[in-house]
Amino acid sequence: MVRKTCPGYIFHNRVFWVDYWHCLPLVWPIIPMTVSFFLKRSKDKKKGIRDAWTYGASIVVIYVALGLAITLIFGASALNALSTNAIFNILFFLMLVIFAASFFGAFEIRLPSK
Repeated sequence: MVRKTCPGYIFHNRVFWVDYWHCLPLVWPIIPMTVSFFLKRSKDKKKGIRDAWTYGASIVVIYVALGLAITLIFGASALNALSTNAIFNILFFLMLVIFAASFFGAFEIRLPSK
């Protein structure tokens, strides 16, 4: 029997779930929209593809780096404790509602000007 803390088990489990999430209908329209965004932005097709790969790789690197940093600083159960914390989830929900209201035109979020 394979222990659930074995690095091979963890890796293959993650690969399975990544493949699973890519099969969900929610993801299907996002991939072509992202690719077309980068291809239409640049005049050169190779540059557009490179920008799309850089964008995707940046997302992976940022999430892995944040996850590792939080795990190394606060311990292995910190992310689980954070994701199941009611106060954190309510604040995260409110932040998403604010972003949604801004997206629908209730107000505009602007960066500070110099």
